[in-house]
Amino acid sequence: MLLAGTLGAGALTIGLIEGPEEALVLISKVFSGYLSDALGWREPMVLVGYGPAAAVKALFPLADSIASVTTTRLLDRLGK
Repeated sequence: MLLAGTLGAGALTIGLIEGPEEALVLISKVFSGYLSDALGWREPMVLVGYGPAAAVKALFPLADSIASVTTTRLLDRLGK
C-alpha cells in the first residue's frame, strides 16, 4: 500500500523489491535452522531474529522514498 499508493511505485518496481526480500527470507531460514539445530540455541536465535525485526518496524513511518522502504523491509524480513 505504501509503495503503490503513497510513493507511486509500479508493479514492476514492487516485484523487484518483493522478490529479493522473499529470497532473503528463504536463504536465512536455511542457515538459521542449521545453526539452531547444530548449536541447540533455539531461544537466542529467536531473539536475535525477531528482536531487530520488531525494532525496525518503527522505521516504516519515517520512510519517504522507495529506497528507504526497501532498506527497512529488507532489515525487517532478515529477522523472519
